[in-house]
This record gives sequence, structure tokens and C-alpha cells, in this order.
Amino acid sequence: MRHMTAGVVLAVAGYAAITATASAAPETVDITVVLSIGTDPEDARTFHAADVAVGDGVELDLDDETKPNETGFEGAVAVDIDPEDGTVTLLPRESGGLYEVVEVSISGSGFVGIVTVADDLFADDDPYVLDVDADADGLSIRYDAGVDQLIELKGESAPSPNTAVFAFDVAPTESPTTVAATVTSAPDAPVPTTPDAVPVTRTPTFTG
Repeated sequence: MRHMTAGVVLAVAGYAAITATASAAPETVDITVVLSIGTDPEDARTFHAADVAVGDGVELDLDDETKPNETGFEGAVAVDIDPEDGTVTLLPRESGGLYEVVEVSISGSGFVGIVTVADDLFADDDPYVLDVDADADGLSIRYDAGVDQLIELKGESAPSPNTAVFAFDVAPTESPTTVAATVTSAPDAPVPTTPDAVPVTRTPTFTG
């Protein structure tokens, strides 16, 4: 006898891939802060933190100065990166000081934009140019008073507000998430069949 499949019931089949997008700051960065008067780099106060983890607390502070402060310049800047809020905050250190240029560089992948949120790091009546930029190398924040001009960095004990805050954007990252689905099928259902015919033998009858 032959059996025929009456039908197959197929529940949701296969695996589905869902691509989620998220934005996150780099886990580690390099930070350099240069505070200078004039063009001689040897006269500048330079701070550097390499491969520092981004998270709680400041990522660069006074103990990251790269060489002794032989010029006797007063005033410095600490850097705090908040990966949750997407901000960089510059905080004054020491009792303040006068500088021509203050530049902060943050090297890390994924940054695509930066804007100024608050700018209260320097004395209100000091003119300067503030440039912020984001590119493939990271973030740049630069205060420039101009040639032969100085700007006064507020001290850490100065009344609030005495910081500068910048908001940054990072490129979204794609992370595929696989959601499994099971495949089920009903067993083959046999189709009822007619029993095989039983042959009937007839003996011919002759009359005459």
C-alpha cells in the first residue's frame, strides 16, 4: 500500500537578526593639555594622560604634568569626561593664572561632533577666541587670546560658575543581536487508503 502526506503544518521558522544601534564614548583616551605664553613650547605647562579609562572622576589632573614647572606659571586645567552624559568638563586648578593659549586635545575613536554648553573658565572681561572641533583623531578645545594678549584662568576656589562644559557626539555602533525561533512541524498524517482488491476466480460453465 502507498501512504500519501496529507499536509505539513509549519510554525514560525528560522532565526531573525536584529541590528541595534547605540552610541558610546571610547573606553580609553589620550588627553593633552597645554597652557602657554608665547611660542616656545619649553615655556608651556604641559599635562598628558595616556590610555586613561573614561569613567568616574577626572581623567587628567595636576599629577599628570609632564615636566617641572620651571617657568613658575600658576593655574592649570583638569579634564573630566562623562560617558553617560556625553560631556567634557574643564575645571580650574590652583589659584588661577594668565595665559595666551590654553589647548585641550582628546584622542579617541568615534567622536563626530562637539558643542559648547557653558564657558566660564576665564575672567568674564577677557576677550579670546574659542575653537572646538571633532574629527577622526578626537576632540580639540582651544582658547586663544591673540598675540601679546593674555586671558585670566579662574582659580579652583573662585565662585561658581568657574568651569567650561562641552557636549560631544559619537558615531553610532551596530551590534547584531540574534533572536532564535524554533521550527516545528506536524508529523506526516497518513491518508486512508482502500484495501487491496482480492482477486476472484470464476470457473467457466459450459452448456449444451
